[in-house]
Amino acid sequence: MHLGLRCILLTERMILYMAEKKYMSGCQLRQYLHISTRKMKYLMDHNYIPHENTGHATHKYRVLKEDAEKFKFRMENEIGFLAELNGMFSNRTEWHPRPLIEVTEENCNAFRQWLENEWAELPDALPTQTAAGLVGHNPQSIHKLIKENVLHGIKIGAVQYIPKTEFISFMASPKKLATLRTEKYKELIKAFKYKQRREHENEQRRCKRRIKKEKTLIKKKVLTQEQIAEKLDYLRKQRDGLIVGDYRNYLYKLYMYLKERCSETKDGSCNPYPWQMLVALGRDDLHKSYLGCTYCDDLEALGYIKMQGYGKDKKIFIIKNIDF
Repeated sequence: MHLGLRCILLTERMILYMAEKKYMSGCQLRQYLHISTRKMKYLMDHNYIPHENTGHATHKYRVLKEDAEKFKFRMENEIGFLAELNGMFSNRTEWHPRPLIEVTEENCNAFRQWLENEWAELPDALPTQTAAGLVGHNPQSIHKLIKENVLHGIKIGAVQYIPKTEFISFMASPKKLATLRTEKYKELIKAFKYKQRREHENEQRRCKRRIKKEKTLIKKKVLTQEQIAEKLDYLRKQRDGLIVGDYRNYLYKLYMYLKERCSETKDGSCNPYPWQMLVALGRDDLHKSYLGCTYCDDLEALGYIKMQGYGKDKKIFIIKNIDF
């Protein structure tokens, strides 16, 4: 018999034998798992999958179908499974873009909660046509999931319904997030990521404001009686023209402005914006808003005003009449 024909017959017999004994060859396993030959060989050589080495050049490996199914289930559902092999079997050297979303348990839970809020007004039972439209799927794919018992469905008349909570859980599952196929679904991910990023930025701003507030409270100006007397003497000399400068005039104008604003409220307090104080002082460098706060700190240190709170809750009170 011709050698080529004998090889073909031997291969066919091996395949039939494996089918009867519920085995898979290495080639069949590679196709079943959708992986490369190199990766399949690595998994076998490092005992990731229980297998038998036949010692033959062809059909070297034999794997029980049951073990193959268990391994595939772990690949599709277990977060981080085979993560140590990422990039090991790719021959491409071009730039690889980052995934749209990292598949982690935290992201899955956050995305599920976001979908619950986004679809809160939808009925608890979704028609398959509606559910498919939400994520850009074909209705037939939803029916397929029902047949595979991934989703539960109930038919009322000509319309089939699925539970909204179950559909949301499936769309936020690790398996689904790892395979972003439709543009509609990708848009949902992008919207979720945008909100997540905005919340993170807002939290950073709140944290910075809190730290700034704490620093402001800690660094409040405190002057001794001797320092107050020296500063008042300096301001009075500037008022009388003995010392050149506008510092005294700025403090005086600010005090009169605050006094007027406080007289307009029931509790005798005010809280103008820093730029409003600079306008009252006649300054045109409104970008230096910190100057208004600095002058207020000086008036408080000298005992003419009192400040309570911070930011929008801050209140400025007049304590005594100005005498410089």
